[in-house]
Amino acid sequence: MREIVSTEWLNQNLSNSSIIILDASITTGANGKEFKKFDLTIPNARFFDLQNVFLDKTSPFPNTIPKPEQFELECRKLGINKDSEIVVFDNNGIYSSPRVYWLFKVMGHQKISFVDGGLPDCIEKRFQTEKKRIKTIEIGDFEVQFNETLVVDFEWISINTIKKKFTIVDARSESRFNGIGKEPREHFKKWKN
Repeated sequence: MREIVSTEWLNQNLSNSSIIILDASITTGANGKEFKKFDLTIPNARFFDLQNVFLDKTSPFPNTIPKPEQFELECRKLGINKDSEIVVFDNNGIYSSPRVYWLFKVMGHQKISFVDGGLPDCIEKRFQTEKKRIKTIEIGDFEVQFNETLVVDFEWISINTIKKKFTIVDARSESRFNGIGKEPREHFKKWKN
C-alpha cells in the first residue's frame, strides 16, 4: 500500500471490500482551534475516535498513546483484522489522519494509508459522501505487535537534552514553545515551573 492516497483513488476504491476506511475527524485542534464539523463522511467509514477512545485516559498529558491492549480491543470493536488494509482521512484535510497512521505503525500494522486532502477535498470534488450514522460492525481479530522503537518517553527526552544524540522537533508555535504564548489547554498551566 502507498502511504498517501488521493481522494480520486479513494473514490475509485469505495467498493473494495478488502479496504477499511477510518474517519479520524476531530472537533478541536492542539491550538484550541475549532474545526468545521461535517455531518457527512465517506461511505462505509468507521469513526476512529482520537479524542475519547484511542488515547491513554490515565495519563495527565493529552493525546498520550493508548496502551497496546486498549488499542487492540478498540480496533477489534471497529471490525479491524490483522490483515486489514486501512485508509484513514479527517475533516481538516490532513491533520489528525497522520497520527492514526503513526499509531498503527507503532502497533505493528503496516497496511495503512492516509488520504491527501481528506473529507474537504472529497466534498469539493463532489465525490461520494453519506450522512454519519452508527453502524453494526462484526468484531475483528486485530493483533498488536508493539514497536517500542517508534515511541520515546519523558525520561528519554530529558536525557537527550543533555547528550544531544538526536534532534527533537516540537510542532508547537514559537510563542507556546517559549512559554510566552497562550496555552490553549488551561489545565497545563499547573505544569509550568
